Amino acid sequence: MIGSIERKVQNIALLFGLVFFTAKGKWQLERAERAMFCTLVAERTLRVKAEFKLPADDAMPQRAGVDTQSVLSTTPTGVAFQQLGQDIREENLATVAEIGRAEQWLVRDEELQLIPSLLLGRGGYG
Repeated sequence: MIGSIERKVQNIALLFGLVFFTAKGKWQLERAERAMFCTLVAERTLRVKAEFKLPADDAMPQRAGVDTQSVLSTTPTGVAFQQLGQDIREENLATVAEIGRAEQWLVRDEELQLIPSLLLGRGGYG
């Protein structure tokens, strides 16, 4: 018979089983995704802690707002300018010019052109 009770019960049982196993599969997938996300967060936390860990170097005094790698006294340019500030001699100027050429911040004579008729600005301060 087409609409028998046994057939209806069988269809309902199959539908219930299908819904149950689909829900269980989605639950397991969600659980696995949450576990992977927790692992990812833990790894990123460790990476951030490692990257931003301050070195425990007591030999160098810490200065607020100064990058210790580019402190004036630690670079060859800084040493040359300190010597120049203490005693202006031709050797000190030559040293600064040599460093300027090597670091490419010194303007060469042929790159500089003065135009006396052109007014760049007018002083009024100091």
